[in-house]
Amino acid sequence: MKNLRSFLAKQQKKLRGFNRGSALILTLFVVTSLSLAVGTLSQWSVNELMINQRAMLRLDANNAAEAACQYAMSNLKSRWDNQTYFAANQFVNNPVTIPSTLSSYLWAGTDIDPGNIVIKTSQIPTSNPIYIDPTDPANEFDPQRGKSVTATDVYVYTTAKATKSVGINTISSTSYAEEALEVRNSPLFSHAIFYNMDLELHPGPNMTIVGPVYATGNIWACAQSGLTFSGPVTCTGNFNVGMEDWPANWSSYNNALSGSLVYLPNTAGGYTTAYKGSGNLCNATSYWDSGQTNFAGAPGGYTNWLDLSSHLWGGNLQTAANDVPVQTLTGYNSFVYMVGGTSQNLNYAYAMIEPNQFGTPTADGGTNAYHKGVGELDKFERQAGLIVKVHAAGTVNITGTATIAGNVTGSSSSNMTAITSPINRAINSTIAGWMSSSTGTFTAGSGVSVASGCITYNNGTTAAISSSANLNMSSVPSIGVGNTAFLIVTQVTNSNTSTSASPLTANTANAAAPAQLMYANSTGLWSRADTTNNTGTAWVNGSYNPVTVSTNATFTRTVSFAWVEFETLNTTVDSTTGLRTPVYDSTTTISDSSGDVIYPGNVIPQPLAVNSSQITGTYNSATDTWSSGGIAQNLLSFSGYTGNENTPTATDVWGGIYDGRRAQTAGDGNVSTLTLDVGKLKALVDDNVSGQATNAAAVFTTSSGAQTYVPSQLYNGVVYVEFPQLPGVVSRTNSVTAAGVTYPGDQITDSVQNMGLVIANATSTATSTGVPNPNYNNPATAGQVGRQQGFTVATNNCIYTDGNFNADGNMATPETDTSANQQYNSTMPDHPSNPDPACCLAADSITCLSGAWVSRNSKASSPNTATATEVCAAFLTGIVPSNPANGTLSGGAHNFPRFLENWGSVDFRYRGSLVSLFASELGSQPYTGSCYSPPNREWGFYNQFANGIYPPGTPNARTYYIRNFQLLTQAQFSAATVGL
Repeated sequence: MKNLRSFLAKQQKKLRGFNRGSALILTLFVVTSLSLAVGTLSQWSVNELMINQRAMLRLDANNAAEAACQYAMSNLKSRWDNQTYFAANQFVNNPVTIPSTLSSYLWAGTDIDPGNIVIKTSQIPTSNPIYIDPTDPANEFDPQRGKSVTATDVYVYTTAKATKSVGINTISSTSYAEEALEVRNSPLFSHAIFYNMDLELHPGPNMTIVGPVYATGNIWACAQSGLTFSGPVTCTGNFNVGMEDWPANWSSYNNALSGSLVYLPNTAGGYTTAYKGSGNLCNATSYWDSGQTNFAGAPGGYTNWLDLSSHLWGGNLQTAANDVPVQTLTGYNSFVYMVGGTSQNLNYAYAMIEPNQFGTPTADGGTNAYHKGVGELDKFERQAGLIVKVHAAGTVNITGTATIAGNVTGSSSSNMTAITSPINRAINSTIAGWMSSSTGTFTAGSGVSVASGCITYNNGTTAAISSSANLNMSSVPSIGVGNTAFLIVTQVTNSNTSTSASPLTANTANAAAPAQLMYANSTGLWSRADTTNNTGTAWVNGSYNPVTVSTNATFTRTVSFAWVEFETLNTTVDSTTGLRTPVYDSTTTISDSSGDVIYPGNVIPQPLAVNSSQITGTYNSATDTWSSGGIAQNLLSFSGYTGNENTPTATDVWGGIYDGRRAQTAGDGNVSTLTLDVGKLKALVDDNVSGQATNAAAVFTTSSGAQTYVPSQLYNGVVYVEFPQLPGVVSRTNSVTAAGVTYPGDQITDSVQNMGLVIANATSTATSTGVPNPNYNNPATAGQVGRQQGFTVATNNCIYTDGNFNADGNMATPETDTSANQQYNSTMPDHPSNPDPACCLAADSITCLSGAWVSRNSKASSPNTATATEVCAAFLTGIVPSNPANGTLSGGAHNFPRFLENWGSVDFRYRGSLVSLFASELGSQPYTGSCYSPPNREWGFYNQFANGIYPPGTPNARTYYIRNFQLLTQAQFSAATVGL
């Protein structure tokens, strides 16, 4: 402007000499010049304003496009938290859109036009297995580093338009963006240890944990001899060196109890301890962990936990400071322990082992009371190819008379020798019996003499015995005439009657022995010297006169029974491809807010007719042999608990087992058991067994001979054993509010107490697996899409493994057992060229019994002496979490498998994956070491799991990762969204 004035002044000076007539020209010239100058300046200003406005609109449109991507990410996560499977084209009918009310709110008062926000979502590609390589620098702080997971990237494309009026002009800017949501399904068995709660580890002997470790919550780790984590450790809470805080009465424990060091892997390939290098090993302040507040002298000069832990261990230790995401099961909330300081656990994931919900619950808990919505899809029974359903257990008293003849032989101390005879053997044996599906009448096997009595069911009702040969079962609760099922009966001694016998002449060693009493019990006839009013316990020692003694003994037996059905889920099978399609009960369809069907309906189990004689057989008392039984004879055997307090040894257990840990609650230690013979199941369903098809055809058949179950079509590796349930508890449906947070009820329905499933006869060899692993479940060789090799047994009760499971029991395989290769032996298969299949056991609690376990001795004050045993399977089960309020311990992950024997220095080798999803509802007694002594633990993360080979029915934890946001050109956007 200054230059313009100078220019005009010069022009005016030049024109002063012109005549007055020139004034008009001068004036016009000046005015014209001024107009041109001002117009130019105004245009410059307008252009600059338009440029600035367009830049601002571009920024607004970019931000709006990114915000639309973020909304889409949130919408997809919300949808998929409750979807087990993703339909590839689910966005065709139900696209991701921002509700108009939300859109108007988000961009109110801005230049963004809500009506021009566009979101397009790619089709969902098939998930592929990937390994998160911990050596890749890009994965250093990936919470799932070191795991094999399945993942898929779903891309979202957005456009946003910003519009603004500038004077008489309207300007706009449109932005285009894309972003990917990586959806990861992480199999729970991709972890050496996975806890859906706080994790504690405080082993006595040296212990190395191979493989990834994860906890939803805190980790508490310490050791008396040494604890080494050889894989990545992540938790959503804090990592603490030491014991969890205990009340003052735990005087023997400091806040941190560690007699030795805890090591974690560092980025250099070695191990670094959390120990500061000085200070009391039993003092929490001697360690670097999440509880640290004073970082004076920290390595590298770091002043916070995140930087320090990253420096010491890289991504091998990640905590809440790293924003580790919670890994949740699809359709289930995370476990909440003692919510609000009450005694109530919110045990959501327990539904995984519950029976399917359908129909109306019956009086004996015949069906689950509460539907879990989409969570039903992941239940083990919902995935099972074969279901064993145990109905109400009951008892009947049977009285018989046995005449026992023979020379009575004395015994020393409590090691008694009994006289037996075929008739006594018959009375004592497991007697076969079965139910007529047409009349509802039970036929007893030979060797049982039935006298008057009555049947007592578990709900308290009774029914009279109709005759000496048949037990009329037609009134069994919830079991109608015509059901296809069979009965399993085990005889056990309830009481016995002593009768006087002729006096016997004692040998010189016991010349003073007075009159004798003859005792008859389940193992024979006994002679006892009674020195004080027939109440003494001194056993006669030595030989007696050779006179044959005959006596009649009256035996009263309690016969326990269980009504058992075989079932399979209702499916149709394509005879060409072998693909199975569930037949849904469409009345239970569930859709999400977008209209996507996320639960297609219940699949109702179908009862299977069976040839009962093939499974139970008949006992011949004259020859002491079984007959009429097929290859699956005694596939299942039920034994009701009876502890005979009237026998010479008051602790003898004549039926079921006695669980010393569960006995901490009055009566709960008395366990009736159903035993599953895995070897005989294999003979029915595994096409690697000679004659398997013939075996299955003989067992699964109607009275007319029609086969009801073809394993190659219906068996998928998952077997579910359903025990009777208690009635649903209404209080478990109620919401719980604590600390301002409201939690929905967990809706759990428990099984009956005092029962358990025994898994037996599953030892492998070098050439044969101990579990069913048919070729027709191998997609690689049989083309059976959707099938998976391996073996899974799940139940809504407690599991007891009897002896080796899916392992050969030879401690010299895969290599001669020395301390140098224990870690190798506890991770690698017994025979690497023929690996043991991937297996899973899922239950309320899991107790491991050695091959030397004797049920009869299970109530003795001294635990049974164990022998070396191997188990190779993932354990998905519960624990009893520590409770600082009353000083009870969970036992820690090193006591995760439960024991009942004296293991001493005996080896227990475990290969698998330890997964704790919930608190045990049945085996709910706190940890105690009083009922056993611990084994020499050789525990490892199974090599097959580390390689991404998992058991059938393996549940997944889902996590999400947002990545690859970028702005696009219009051409790029158009090319990427063709067809969407």
